[in-house]
Amino acid sequence: MRKVLRDMLSLYLTGALLLLGNAAAGIVDHNVIVHRGDRMNLLDLAQSLNLTVFVEAMEKTHLDNTIDHEGPYTLFSPLNIAFENIPDYTKEYSLGDLMKLHVARGDYLEKELKDEQLIRSLLSKRDVRINIYKKKSGKLITANGQKLNETDFDAHNGVLHIIDGVMNSIYAREGTALKEVSSGALPYYSFNTLSRAVKSSDVVTSLLDGSGPLTLFAPSDKAFSRLPDSVNDYLLKNKTALEYVLKYHAISGRTWFTIGLEDNMNLQTAATIPLTVSIKQDGVKVGDAKVVLPDFCVANGVVHIIDNVLLPPGFPQF
Repeated sequence: MRKVLRDMLSLYLTGALLLLGNAAAGIVDHNVIVHRGDRMNLLDLAQSLNLTVFVEAMEKTHLDNTIDHEGPYTLFSPLNIAFENIPDYTKEYSLGDLMKLHVARGDYLEKELKDEQLIRSLLSKRDVRINIYKKKSGKLITANGQKLNETDFDAHNGVLHIIDGVMNSIYAREGTALKEVSSGALPYYSFNTLSRAVKSSDVVTSLLDGSGPLTLFAPSDKAFSRLPDSVNDYLLKNKTALEYVLKYHAISGRTWFTIGLEDNMNLQTAATIPLTVSIKQDGVKVGDAKVVLPDFCVANGVVHIIDNVLLPPGFPQF
């Protein structure tokens, strides 16, 4: 199945843009006006909106037959150009699983979407997480961290929303932040030190393995290796200090995808100390740590991989 996704992406990148013209460039036909009485189904609607790469992927995985005979469904359809920007690690997922994640059970118009709402997708025990952020530029609605670009295209078997990007991370069944970090499911980096540290604290274990929602800034093993030996020794000998540092990496009660963050905002951590966000041209930072890989969906929120361990204000200087 991995080969199917690679072949599909290869086809898209090498030839589909030329063949599909404006459609493949992600240009939506706004002249399409659909009412449920017109009896257009969801994939015909997507095709008419020039969301042709999504339609092709649905057909390759035979999900077109599924949604034609059941329903209602809510489709979160990426623009064609979004398939060009899929991270390399996404190729480890099967195309079928990736597409199932973009199909939610039920009929959800924009006005029915709520912050931190979980909508069950066709992918077994995986949800689409809705977030609504109030930014200086206005209200922003996301599905698994992807911006809802245009909404409420109506079909006889459901509703379609256009999203800016592909939902590109799939967690294991019931894969909480703790389970995903501990299992090695996150790409490119290892988290053995973080996993051992978290499991030494019942409080932090309950937080990261709970129902959420939460945001975890996860330092990799490489990040821990950057700590001075004196700091590592202190944390190993002082469980209270270690727990305090770990809680400084977690935001309880809110899922913060990077698209919802703003420069100079303060996030209230589980350590009850604010963590300052910095957004510049070279990326996102929290405190002194850079987010090196953002926006990994987990069952209870989101995980961002960072390149340094965050030490809270007032932490002893060695």
